[in-house]
Amino acid sequence: MMRWRMSAAIFLLLAAMAVFSVAWAVPIAYTINSDTNEAQRQLFTVDLQTGEAVAVGPVGFVDVEGLSFNRDGVLYGVDDATDRLIIIDLDTGAGVFVGNLGLPDTTVSSATDFGLAFDCEGALWLSSDQTQSLYSVDPESGAASLVAGSGSLGIPITGLSVVGDILYGLGAAGSESLYTIDTATGVATAVGGRLSSSLTYSDGGLAFDPTGVLWGISDNTNPVFPPSDIFQINWATGAATVLATTVPGAESLAIGPPVGCAGEGLGALPGQPVPALSFWGLFALLLVILVAAAAVLRPRPLF
Repeated sequence: MMRWRMSAAIFLLLAAMAVFSVAWAVPIAYTINSDTNEAQRQLFTVDLQTGEAVAVGPVGFVDVEGLSFNRDGVLYGVDDATDRLIIIDLDTGAGVFVGNLGLPDTTVSSATDFGLAFDCEGALWLSSDQTQSLYSVDPESGAASLVAGSGSLGIPITGLSVVGDILYGLGAAGSESLYTIDTATGVATAVGGRLSSSLTYSDGGLAFDPTGVLWGISDNTNPVFPPSDIFQINWATGAATVLATTVPGAESLAIGPPVGCAGEGLGALPGQPVPALSFWGLFALLLVILVAAAAVLRPRPLF
């Protein structure tokens, strides 16, 4: 009888496992509605799966782009209106001035449209889709230096992100593809073809989540101030899938510190779903536990 009860319990456990649903372990990201007509551009938290955005607070700078976390979890950004590096308070959204970029191949009055990314070694990289240049930036002073000369990227790169020792860039304005970037030569190389036939944008952001999934956000400016697209990119093929829309004018994306650094690894394989129990799966599993406990703990006759 006991063997039958345990067999039944095992059967129920397998049945519970069969009702597992597959869900994405999607983290919360940060963006700024920098390309809108609102007087107060704000830092937002964004649910990447649904696009739901919650305002944290005004940044206090006109056109902040290129958000990136350093390895200590400090959020940096660049103000396109004044070419300044800033640090952003995650609790209030307020930006604090770090220093002037002093870009050697542009002027403060020009729109440079930045991408920004820290790597695993703490180096800070900056791109401009207007100058098509790659820069290294001192995170303490804000001073920027050209990498391999002006225009080395050869592509309007609007967003940057790092996994391991590879710097990725998000192309824009007719070059809507994923690129790898050589930080020694400043050259961008396409990964596959166009991201998606449905993605056409002027600016956007790029960020890896802790599991190695690559996310993008795009500022769709035609028609005026439409919702921004959130998409997921296969960083092996360069193909993208739009999952949601969010606040208008989002040109930046940050999720967390650089991932895939030596000795740290990734939380899961890139782009792979993470198993999770549905409500009914949890209910069934609870029943299994109760049945198994009853079978094991049921009082037995002494003789």
